[in-house]
Amino acid sequence: MPWKYNDRVIKAGKAWSDNNGIQHPSNWMVWSDAEKVSRGLVWEDDPVKASFDSRFYLSANKPKALDDSIQINPITSVTITDELGLPIYSYGLKTQYKNETNQTAYSLLQDSDWMIIANVERSRAIPASVSDYRTAIVASSQTIKTKISACTSITEFIDLFEVPTTTTTVDGVTNIISDGPAPINAWPDKREF
Repeated sequence: MPWKYNDRVIKAGKAWSDNNGIQHPSNWMVWSDAEKVSRGLVWEDDPVKASFDSRFYLSANKPKALDDSIQINPITSVTITDELGLPIYSYGLKTQYKNETNQTAYSLLQDSDWMIIANVERSRAIPASVSDYRTAIVASSQTIKTKISACTSITEFIDLFEVPTTTTTVDGVTNIISDGPAPINAWPDKREF
C-alpha cells in the first residue's frame, strides 16, 4: 500500500489536506520519509497474499470441492435444471480428473485404433505388443480413477500429484531419486511393449 493519512490513501501527484485544513502540495512525494511522517503520513506495506495451487484451491484457505454438487439458485434455493428438467451439476475435482483420465486414455489408444478397425473389418492380426500396450492403458486408466474415487480429503487428492521418491544418504550426501510418475500420471511407457 502507499502512504496513508488517517487510513486514507494519499495518491502520488495529488494534493491533499490534513485534519487541520492545511493543503499539502501535489509534489509531496519528494519529501523525505521523516518529513512525511512528521506531517502525519504512515506507510503501510501491501498485505502479503498467501500463495495457493489453483488446481486444488479457490483461495489460500478454501479448497475446491472434491465431489459433484447440484447447482442451487442462491436467491430461491431451488435446484437449477436444464431444458429437460434435469438438475445441473457443478463437477468436483474427482469428476474433472476422472474425465481428464478418460481423455488421456483415449489419446493414448488413438494411435493404434486403426489396427483394431483393420482387425474387425479385414481380420488383420494385431501385434501382441500393441494388444498388451492397449490393455495396460485401460488398466492404468481404471487404477487412476479408482485412486481418485478413494480420496476423502483435498490432502489425499493432492498426494496423487506427488512424485514418489526415495531419499538416500551416502557419505553425508543426500540424494533424492524419483521412483516413477505421480499416481495421477501412472501410464504405461510404450517403449516397454
